[in-house]
Amino acid sequence: MSTGRNGGRNMSRFVERWYPAFGGLAAALTYAVFARYKPLPIEVRYVFQSVMNVATIGAVFSVTTMSILMAIDARWIVQRAREAGAHELLTNYLITSLRSCVFLAIASATALFYSPSPPQAWHGLAFAIWLGLATYTGLAIWRVLNLISIILRSISRPD
Repeated sequence: MSTGRNGGRNMSRFVERWYPAFGGLAAALTYAVFARYKPLPIEVRYVFQSVMNVATIGAVFSVTTMSILMAIDARWIVQRAREAGAHELLTNYLITSLRSCVFLAIASATALFYSPSPPQAWHGLAFAIWLGLATYTGLAIWRVLNLISIILRSISRPD
């Protein structure tokens, strides 16, 4: 049984559950293997600041979505989603996305203290971890958006 869609194709629950983690791990490992020793430019601080802002917006999006789910609690679609186990799944995905957004915002705020000179050996590894977290967070939010779009399409369908 699957709940998500990927380009119109059904996605297995296993893939749906784990693709943010696999994507984040792949991004971190790719950077660690191929670019770890390249020095980061000072301008990377602007990226950290922007990602911190976007992660905060993502956290607010997750909280707002949870509020909307509670508000439409008595609706027919929510009852069907509960019966299928999708409501709990979406709630868990929302909590995961909220947590990852908060962690990414904290990591990005901490990274604002980064100083590229003198270059340190741990800079590349730290950036690889940050990149993995940023990728994981983006994919976790994408997963929630996909499930919400399925729910909204179900609500808008005439009976």
